[in-house]
Amino acid sequence: MIHYCGADLIHTGVSLCMSQERYIKDVLQRVGLKESNIAGTPIDNNVFDQVAEEMKKNEGVVPDKTLVNEAQILVGCIIWVATRTRPDVIFAMSVAASIMTSLPALSIKLSKRVLRYLKGTVALCLIFGHSMRVSKSSSNTKSTISRISSFVLS
Repeated sequence: MIHYCGADLIHTGVSLCMSQERYIKDVLQRVGLKESNIAGTPIDNNVFDQVAEEMKKNEGVVPDKTLVNEAQILVGCIIWVATRTRPDVIFAMSVAASIMTSLPALSIKLSKRVLRYLKGTVALCLIFGHSMRVSKSSSNTKSTISRISSFVLS
C-alpha cells in the first residue's frame, strides 16, 4: 500500500484501489466527530426547505466570521475527499459550499452530516480495473476487504 496526498493506493496486479480512509478518519478526529452516529445518506431530503427557511430568518444579518471560517474549513475537507475518491458526496458538498458565507451555521450542519455519512462508508474506495476484492495490508494489520459497494472504473 502506498499513501500519497491523503490517499491510500493498493495495487493488486489487476486493479488499483484508491481510498481516503485515513484522511477521513483524521478529519473526523479533528472536528470531534470520531464518536458520532453515522448518517445513512450524505444529505437530508428537505435540505432546500431548510435553506429557504434559514434565508428568510437571516435576511440582512451579517454572518459571524468565525462561523464562516469553520464552514470553509469543513467544506474544504469534504471537497478534498469528493473530488478524489468519493463522488457520492459531491452534491451535498456543493449545497454546503454554496451557503457557507451566507448561512455558515447551516453549512456547518450540512458538512457535519456529510462527514457522519463518510464515517459510515469510510471503507469505500475507487477501483480502477476488474477486481472487486482487494487485499489491504499495512504495517500493523493484514486483512482482506470486500469492496462490494465500491465505485468501479474499468
